[in-house]
This record gives sequence, C-alpha cells and structure tokens, in this order.
Amino acid sequence: MPASELTETVLRFLPLVVALVIAITVHEFSHAFVAQAQGDLTAKQLGRVTLNPLKHLDPLGTLLIFVAGFGWGRPTPVNEANLRNGRHSMVLVSLAGIVANFATAILVGAFLRAGLLQELVTGRYIAADVEPAVRVLRVILSLNIGLALFNFLPVAPLDGFSVLYNLVPKRVAGWLRPYRDAGPGVLMLIVFLPRLLPQLSSLDVLGILLGPASRLVERFIVGT
Repeated sequence: MPASELTETVLRFLPLVVALVIAITVHEFSHAFVAQAQGDLTAKQLGRVTLNPLKHLDPLGTLLIFVAGFGWGRPTPVNEANLRNGRHSMVLVSLAGIVANFATAILVGAFLRAGLLQELVTGRYIAADVEPAVRVLRVILSLNIGLALFNFLPVAPLDGFSVLYNLVPKRVAGWLRPYRDAGPGVLMLIVFLPRLLPQLSSLDVLGILLGPASRLVERFIVGT
C-alpha cells in the first residue's frame, strides 16, 4: 500500500479508534465506580475503578476496533450479593455506563454547540488546522450516543436487560431468566447477521432502531 493511502486510512480510522477507546473506558469505569459506591469491591480489587483504558479493553474487542471499526470492552465484574441494596443497587450499576456515555456526549456537544472552537477557526489558526479535532469530537459524540442507546436495549447481556431484570418483581424475573441465558446468542445474530449476509440487510434491527434515535439525540444535544 502506498504511503499516502496508508496515511489516509490511518487518518480515517483514528477518530473512530479514539472515540471507541474513550466510550468503552468511560462506560466500564462508571460501572466499577458505582458498584464500589454501592458496596461491592470486586471491580476495585481488580483495578477497574480507573480511567486507564488498558484495564477496560478486551483483547479481542480491541483487535476488532482496528480491524473492523467496532469492538467491546471487558465486562465489569459485579457481585450482587455484596451490593448494599441488592437488586436496586444493581439497577444503578447497570445504568451507570449508559448515563456516563450520555454525559460524555453532552460534554462534547457543549464544546461544539457553544462554538468554543470558533475562535480557533476564525483567529490565528485556519480551519484546516482544527478540522481533525472537530472530526474527532463529532465521532466521540456520535459513538457515545450510539453506545448508550445500544446498551439500553433489553437484550442480555446489555445493561438494558439488567435494568429490566432487576426492576421487575422476582417472579417476573424468573420468567425472564431463560431469555437472559439466550440473550448473547440473539445479540450476536442481531449484530452480525445483516452484515455477513447483505441480502438480510432489511433485518438490520440496530440500524432501524438506533439510527433515527441516535440522530434525534445528537440533534437535541448540538442542534443542527
């Protein structure tokens, strides 16, 4: 591959990689932090109450970030038996990652919406100098919104299922337990099948559900 094409490829994927690392790190750190606050020290003892990405990135998930442009983090271990308020605390732990991703998106959106970079664009720097920074911020914004909405889906092992599972009465949770066990397989089908088989692109549930929702939330945060 010519050097120019390699550079172009790196520059195209770099914002995505940076955004994914930030989104995953913030998400998993928040789970660990709230679990500690609620009385479970499992994640703390494993060094997960940190913003060091190396503690939260899964080897295979990290590899896929570079190869396929998507990935996942290392799940944060939580022992519900240690939580101060049991199932109610587990709801807070599960929501923590989603809230953290939305908070990150709002923070980044504040920079973009308030025009804090405008001085750089119109002042002593030219637009081309700050374009990479704006591009990275845009990707961080979109990715954190997408990750928050994705994790809110009520499909195990996503946080949305954990919230639902721990909010409903225990009898109803018992009915949901088989769906929790089958959830990872269902999730893999939802994520990968439409991408592996183009003829099934009409079954891209994530694109159909999350695409419009992500654009709506992004428009709400940054305007146009």
